[in-house]
Amino acid sequence: MNKQSTVNYLLTGLIILLILVSVGLIYRTEQLQEQVSNLQGQVNTYRVLIFNLYGKNGG
Repeated sequence: MNKQSTVNYLLTGLIILLILVSVGLIYRTEQLQEQVSNLQGQVNTYRVLIFNLYGKNGG
């Protein structure tokens, strides 16, 4: 009886841990996607700036 309850506690603990880890991973990926889109926006801005500068200088 005691062994069974210990196993049950361990299993529920593992399940809760898995849920927390998966939620954390989902949260992290959303944050990373946000950062990546921000970086892409910055890169596009710099690209346009550099293109304009070199376009004017070259032309």
